[in-house]
Amino acid sequence: MSNAISFSNYNKKLSIIHKINPSIKLLSCIFLIICVFLPIHLFGYLIVLVVVSILFGLSKPSKKSVKLIIFSWAIIFVIITLINWVFFKAPALNVIKLDHILFHNPLVDKTLHEYDLDGQKIHYVLAPCYGLEKMSDVKFFKNGADVDVCLEQLKTEGYKNFFSAKKGDYWAVFGYSTTWYSISTQVFIFSAKISLQVAIMLCIATILITTTSFAELSYAIEELLSPLKIIKAPVNEISMIISIALRFIPTLIEESARVLNAQASRGVDFSNGNFKDKIKSLTCLIIPMFSISFRKAEDLANSMAARGYDPRGVRTKFRHFEPTLKDLILILFSSFLLAMFIVLAVQNKYFSFFLFIDALV
Repeated sequence: MSNAISFSNYNKKLSIIHKINPSIKLLSCIFLIICVFLPIHLFGYLIVLVVVSILFGLSKPSKKSVKLIIFSWAIIFVIITLINWVFFKAPALNVIKLDHILFHNPLVDKTLHEYDLDGQKIHYVLAPCYGLEKMSDVKFFKNGADVDVCLEQLKTEGYKNFFSAKKGDYWAVFGYSTTWYSISTQVFIFSAKISLQVAIMLCIATILITTTSFAELSYAIEELLSPLKIIKAPVNEISMIISIALRFIPTLIEESARVLNAQASRGVDFSNGNFKDKIKSLTCLIIPMFSISFRKAEDLANSMAARGYDPRGVRTKFRHFEPTLKDLILILFSSFLLAMFIVLAVQNKYFSFFLFIDALV
């Protein structure tokens, strides 16, 4: 069973990623995950994706890991697309401030619309919605009173749905009528963004877990938490707790498989029946797993006590990881990437090669 869970297995294939200092590897992975959550637009996500893909390839992943990540991305994309298709059928609009774009592709300027409001040029993009019965022109207003007048006029013209939102300093308003199968292009863009973020994080997690043993991971956590020793924090105990928790994930997965097989042999059906029956059958798994977890925790505590383990004692290390040139290159590059994206996010500036997609992301 543990072999089926690729994210919990250490890959013993020796690669350049295996040789990187565990502390630097863990810190770089944290930096890359932070980059994924920053508002860095499509070009930024593509940069992170390229970097993570290179690191993923250098880590010599198994085919099962690659297939699982691709399958997870596809499933998440389909689920999010279906949910958004059901609940969001409106055309999407976003106002663009050209001075926030550091570079944009002139070939996609045709996707940019312009509205003249009392001599003020307002640039915006509008995501087309397929399956609309009709849609009015987009109008912008400076105050809410004009918005109410416009909405009343759109109602008299027979529009069933209305878009009214404040975009920056202006109100954007338009009317539209949808059908049951209407779908906006922003649904696909949003689904692709979320699923891409998840896929990148899965790749980063796979790189870390499959190229770092539990002993190395424990060492890395302890090293990263070592500054907390200044405030007398129990760093050794915290790192030991985390490493033990990670160590027992594949063990508990194996135990859950044994419990499932044992309960199935006794006639417990986990797949058939209504929702209430399935909840009842899960108790046959949850209760034994709690019992097994507490028993293993007690056995581990007794073993550590028998060996004279002192959580507050000074511990020596079997291996010492000296930083090398490749460690320095990795941490400097990941730090530069994170710092650049933070600066761009704070200043609300971005590179845009796909203006239409970037505006809706």
